[in-house]
Amino acid sequence: MATKTTKNYVLDTNVVLSDPHVIDVFAEHNVIIPPPVLQEVESFKKGQAERNHQARAFLRELKKFEENFPTLPSEGFPLPGGGHLKFLSALPQQDRLEKYPQDTVDHQLLDLVLSLSKESENKNNSFVLVTDDLSLRIKAKTLGIKSEPYKNAQVDTEKIYGEIEEVGISQEEVASFHQNKEGFFETFLSNNPSLEELPLNTPVHLLYQPQNSDDMNEILCLKTANGLEEIRENDEVFGINARNVEQQFALHALLDPRIPIVALTGAAGTGKTLLALAAVLKMINPGRYENAKLARPMVELSDKTMGFLPGTVEEKIDPYFGPIYDNLEFLRSLKSEKPEKKGKHAETTEGNESASQCVLKEWMKKHKLECFALNFLRGRSLPKSLIIIDEAQNTTPQEMKTILTRLGEGSKVIVIGDISQIDNPYLGERSNGLAHLIDAFKGRGEFFHIHLTKGERSKIATLAAELL
Repeated sequence: MATKTTKNYVLDTNVVLSDPHVIDVFAEHNVIIPPPVLQEVESFKKGQAERNHQARAFLRELKKFEENFPTLPSEGFPLPGGGHLKFLSALPQQDRLEKYPQDTVDHQLLDLVLSLSKESENKNNSFVLVTDDLSLRIKAKTLGIKSEPYKNAQVDTEKIYGEIEEVGISQEEVASFHQNKEGFFETFLSNNPSLEELPLNTPVHLLYQPQNSDDMNEILCLKTANGLEEIRENDEVFGINARNVEQQFALHALLDPRIPIVALTGAAGTGKTLLALAAVLKMINPGRYENAKLARPMVELSDKTMGFLPGTVEEKIDPYFGPIYDNLEFLRSLKSEKPEKKGKHAETTEGNESASQCVLKEWMKKHKLECFALNFLRGRSLPKSLIIIDEAQNTTPQEMKTILTRLGEGSKVIVIGDISQIDNPYLGERSNGLAHLIDAFKGRGEFFHIHLTKGERSKIATLAAELL
């Protein structure tokens, strides 16, 4: 009988910060936490940013082992799957690589894994560096070190894009549709079994060409638990109309109270934020949705830099909500709403704010809109609220879970983002919270996702997105 190969997984900091319970994933193998990783996690434990919460959560996991085992066994702490959790000491100076200076945690990890691999060359052992840092994995390959990304946190991005299902229909089918819509959809589904297999809330675009016309007409539907449901074009929504089929589907889901979670993905200029804000402004109504929370992860703004910035918390986060404010100002101008003047409030500045900012803030208060940093959601319960999470691709899976578990009865959340544009250095296209949300909820009746592809900002903006 072949001897089972023992795998030893050496974890990088970005892995333990993305999933504090990562040790459980590798429980049937040996898990190695190097000293540089422990030190880095320790340095992140203070603060209210997401990585600070993740660091504390991982340290709490380690504390459980300490409580159960007063002394560290020579082979490491035993894991439920048969493996062990090990902590290794740093390498002696003479054993360190000259190729990469020891001024970074990454290079110290390379030294450690290479040394361990050499020591076990003649043993039935293999050491694997687990990191989501692509450059570190490339460096590892140049040294002959086995490395891989943290696969448990990865989703298949090819399967999560919310594409529209396009189907051609005949003139006879169009006539049947106009005569008896319910009967048409039932018959059409039975004649097209592939549509029955579509996930719930998949957009379905039926196309036909009228006689004596070169143009295509269309019927828009959603695949629901009851079959196909027609979507009619929305009237004006807070001063705007859908400009294309994708936006029509998006607006329908945004305004549908039966769908409490809506995800809009796509490149800049496709209308994600504007559609979401217009829908929210239309839906705020006493007794249904009492207010709207507009949030985004503060990737660029750590607790340390936030402490150095002047002003209140609101003044510190304001620059990061520029795109939100621009869209709100545009919607305000469409309605030509004038603020109620309080003395000379509308003509003068308040603190460091311009007069136009004061006007917009006053208008936002009137419509019960509030902007805040995403980490301020922790510990809150939000009933009867509309919540927009902008730049959701910069959230971790755990952070996205925290957001959704904060939702109270009667609330709706709209997540917006572009998974190809990630600023968080600890996340990738397949490991961020937005991708995980879509992957986990796709096919559920409470969830809708569409990927917007058509640029509507301007011809130049669309051309730049395609060519640059």
